[in-house]
Amino acid sequence: MCYDKSVFHLLPRLIELEKIYKREQYAYGHREILLRYIGVDNTHLIQGRLQHGLWPEHYNESYLTHLTWSGFAPFYVFSKAREQEAHRKKYFHVKAIGAPWFYMKRNNKINIQNNSKRRGVLIMPEHSSVNYIDQSTLRDKIYRASCFRKIVGTTKATVCLHFQDFLDPATRFAFEKFDFNVTCVGSGINITPWSPSGNRINFLKTLSELMNDHKYFMTDTFATPVMYAIDMEMEIGIFPDLRKLLKLGHKGANSIKDPLLINHRIYIAHLKKTSLKNSINNFIFKNDYNELLDHYLGKSLVLSRDEARRIIKVKKRYLRY
Repeated sequence: MCYDKSVFHLLPRLIELEKIYKREQYAYGHREILLRYIGVDNTHLIQGRLQHGLWPEHYNESYLTHLTWSGFAPFYVFSKAREQEAHRKKYFHVKAIGAPWFYMKRNNKINIQNNSKRRGVLIMPEHSSVNYIDQSTLRDKIYRASCFRKIVGTTKATVCLHFQDFLDPATRFAFEKFDFNVTCVGSGINITPWSPSGNRINFLKTLSELMNDHKYFMTDTFATPVMYAIDMEMEIGIFPDLRKLLKLGHKGANSIKDPLLINHRIYIAHLKKTSLKNSINNFIFKNDYNELLDHYLGKSLVLSRDEARRIIKVKKRYLRY
């Protein structure tokens, strides 16, 4: 075993992060999707870190993982662009394997439904959760919902909320007031990481089925579901001004600063430099959107089952993490 001496000052932080990174692989059933693909049961743990979701350009994410006897534990990322960036920074333990979404589709043999059978708009608004405080009043939420309805008009529409927003009666009421069908595909992350509660394991499968039933996809931000909607060949509409109506505070009820809005502006500025600029304030699907799937989610990198068994390191750990 040989380590660069520069990592030793990171040891306390790496030890602290080990549990966090192992918890992360359970998000949205990613761990179970990959384990099923390589043919082992759910008592196994992926030995390393797994990318959680889409990382737009300028997203400053750490590539650190915990240390093993042979060096840093693997970090499995979605795309070659992320792998190359990590390698430029001398993190050679980073390996691109493609997003679990594509493995889920292979596991479940999901095909895209004929477009003539798909109806209505699926709306997935920016969520107000995690460690940010939603400071929107009921009046704010009703006004925001009315703005979504104004854009889609009388078209039948389903609003799929983040589970914490779905559990907020005021948020549900606001959308239901304007005749939206309000739903939730589940809890992507649980306090007990391996718990199957809240449809965690089948989260992406349920989302794919919901997308397969709708023709249009609408959002007010740039996040992983945009890429999933492209893969499901939906007509994509991104309406960034609606994001400004969501009022989030920064890690404390007494704060009125919204740090996510700063990132949001960066993401939208980036989108305007890509083919997705055609979907800003407009519903459209273009064939060149598929190039973005490879750039962000690594669609062309999906491993064969034999390759996955060789590259993705797992160890039997029962339910410990």
